[in-house]
Amino acid sequence: MEGNRCKVDGVPAGQVDGGERQEGCPNMSKLASQAETRLSDEDTVKAQFRERLDRVAKDTEVALANLLASSAARQEVQRPARLLEAMRYASLGAGKRLRPFLVVETAALFGVARRHAVMAGAALECIHCYSLVHDDLPAMDNDDLRRGRPTVHKAFDQATAILVGDGLLTLAFDALSRPETHPNPAVRIELVRRLPRLPASVAWSVDRCSILRPKAGSTGANRSGFQSRRSQPCKR
Repeated sequence: MEGNRCKVDGVPAGQVDGGERQEGCPNMSKLASQAETRLSDEDTVKAQFRERLDRVAKDTEVALANLLASSAARQEVQRPARLLEAMRYASLGAGKRLRPFLVVETAALFGVARRHAVMAGAALECIHCYSLVHDDLPAMDNDDLRRGRPTVHKAFDQATAILVGDGLLTLAFDALSRPETHPNPAVRIELVRRLPRLPASVAWSVDRCSILRPKAGSTGANRSGFQSRRSQPCKR
């Protein structure tokens, strides 16, 4: 290239050379072709990523729906209808399911059966959904909407929302302890032991602690005397 002009073997494109007129710029054509190939490759990768993410999301939805079925699991006393409805409202039909996706993809690197990884991912999603329900409570972020719908305490009531969070947290450990998660009881016990010690769980706890800043007397202080995060909403 010379300025904005293209040369072919040192001869400007379009100039007569040995009786033949050089047209176009092969180098530019090659670059354009390479760029088109890269864009095509990127589109392919994006499409594959979306397909894998959607598949995990669907599998997780099925796993969560089974965990939250109306019939009581073995050794359960009962499943209160209203509480179960609220738990399903909080966890089904929405969300990108990124956490289960990361679990499934990481497990695949180590040859873990997909069905086991999906159950572990569903357990992690239970904790995520529980944290959102409690985050939205008036004593926390005091949010009215979550994922385009009324938050659980708005759709039901505060007491139910608290129990929903408690139930989903408990259900996470229940899911990990089930044979469907892994046939080896020792592995299931290890999963249950490690779940609350994950770095993400530590970060979650620190995030909750940052909510409670003693600022009694300020306009955002709640009944406990701690600062609400209404003006500093959770960005997770």
